[in-house]
Amino acid sequence: MNNIDKEHLIDTIYAAATSAEARHAMMEGLKVHFDAEAAGLFAVTRPHHSVLRIDVQDLDESYARDYENHYVHCNPWTEVPELMAPGVIRTDTSLDHYHNQPGYYAKTPYFNDWLKPQGFRHSLTVTLKENDQCAVRFYLYRGKRAGSFTPEEIDDFRNLARHMARSVSIMQDFASLKAERESLSRILEDLTVGVAFIDHEGRIMEMNQTAARLLESGDGLVQRAARLHAVRYDDDRRLAHALHRTIAIHLGNDIRCAGPVTIHRSRGKRPLALTTIPLPRDPALAGLRAAAAVLITDPDAGNLPGSDTLHELYGFTPAEARLAQHLARGTSLREAATLCGISYETARWRLKILFQKTDTRRQADLVRLLLSTPQTDSSLPPT
Repeated sequence: MNNIDKEHLIDTIYAAATSAEARHAMMEGLKVHFDAEAAGLFAVTRPHHSVLRIDVQDLDESYARDYENHYVHCNPWTEVPELMAPGVIRTDTSLDHYHNQPGYYAKTPYFNDWLKPQGFRHSLTVTLKENDQCAVRFYLYRGKRAGSFTPEEIDDFRNLARHMARSVSIMQDFASLKAERESLSRILEDLTVGVAFIDHEGRIMEMNQTAARLLESGDGLVQRAARLHAVRYDDDRRLAHALHRTIAIHLGNDIRCAGPVTIHRSRGKRPLALTTIPLPRDPALAGLRAAAAVLITDPDAGNLPGSDTLHELYGFTPAEARLAQHLARGTSLREAATLCGISYETARWRLKILFQKTDTRRQADLVRLLLSTPQTDSSLPPT
């Protein structure tokens, strides 16, 4: 194999980290490169030694199942942990050398009952990655006619195995992130609060179904040119200001938090309450990560926690719960004080108590906590 072909194979190895198609091409390329008749990439879980096929080439299906169900548990290699360590290259003579017994490997049931009946005689294997959960192993097999793997081939395999190990690490990290994202998406879809993620230019990157339904209705909020807008001019100005300030906090250009925004709707419906939350910034992911989250609460949907829930979870008194619920609807502290029939100074004093009981410091943090609190009763305050 010339240098260009070798570089292409290495590129394919790294592409295999995120693409099943590239992974299949990698396996085929390695099989051809080493003149092997079969190749396998497996993950063996712990502690039960269950086998997960990542990619297999030219292994008979019945023998593959036999390996998964039986021979993985009586593999003579696993009796020698130092040979199974990540990065250690194993050939069909490694066990002979370890036990100082020529022909040791050829006498094992693993060789005679599983490997030999398939026409395989020589092997080149390595553990690419190992942790407490699983070990990822790669195998190459070829028959007697092709001959044993040469020292040059073994050195070449050792070099490529380093690239494969890095690729497997990327593959596992990518799979973990994908699983976390899918879990988060399921959680977001179960929320009765609308959630929209905004990038640093104010565009909507993603939203849950609740937010999508509210925008599709066009009552109070709409989406124009991939951006969040309010129907009423005054509401839209306040929303734009809140988003601008929140994104500025994300970018490190401001420290003043934006307050909740009230979005008026058609007659007979109570206003929507919007809370904007700046998200952590990672310069390495500029343009790829959301800058802000927008929480949209519809008071008519009955998705606020009741006073019994707030008392049980946070120790709120009935008066404190009423104030907290009005704030969660997006009303200002002064408006909430009027609705609760108390003075503004009393409302400020109660707000400090709410901060203490919920271990929050800002009104936006308190509202975010309340909106994420499950509703277990329907004791909502009068409006």
